[in-house]
Amino acid sequence: MSLALDRQPILLAALLVAQKVWDDQSLLNIDFSIICSAYTVQDINQLEKQFLKLIDFNVSITASLYASYYFELRTLCEKAELGFTFKPLSEAQQRKLEINSDSRQKELQVSKRWKSEAVS
Repeated sequence: MSLALDRQPILLAALLVAQKVWDDQSLLNIDFSIICSAYTVQDINQLEKQFLKLIDFNVSITASLYASYYFELRTLCEKAELGFTFKPLSEAQQRKLEINSDSRQKELQVSKRWKSEAVS
C-alpha cells in the first residue's frame, strides 16, 4: 500500500486515534482492517504511527477547542442545508474528553509507542 498523503488514509488515521482517545474500550487496529478492508493491519499500524508522528503525539483537546469545532461544523452543515443532529457535550463528557486526551497524550509522549503496534 502506498502511504501517500491523500485524504482517505489521513481520515482513517485521525478517526482511529480519536476513537482510541475518546473510548475507554476502543477498537483494535485489526477491527479497523475488517471495517476498511482495503487496508491490512500492518497498513493501519503504519498509518497510525505516521499520523502520530506528524501530530507530534499531540492528542490532547480542550473542551473549548472541541466546542469551537462543534459549532463550526454545525454552521457548515446548516449552510449546506444538511442535517446536524449531534448535541454539544455535557459538562461530564467535556471533563471525560479532557482527562482521556491528556492521559493518552502523556502516555504516547513518554513511550513514543502506540498499543496497536503489537497487533499485527
